[in-house]
Amino acid sequence: MNRQFDETMTEQQLLEKIEHLRTELHRSVNDDPRAFTDPHVQKLSQHLDELIAHYTKKKYSDAAP
Repeated sequence: MNRQFDETMTEQQLLEKIEHLRTELHRSVNDDPRAFTDPHVQKLSQHLDELIAHYTKKKYSDAAP
């Protein structure tokens, strides 16, 4: 899982990547709520959190006057 963020990614590209990871995470736990303790699921969740934080930072830093 690549955790490096390309600073040239557009907001739309980040949103698409976030949505892809969100869907993957949902699929991973949909049938088995115990999967939340699975290391792979935890890594997916952490990566998603990082992407959301990066998106938010980018969105608000680009909007700053």
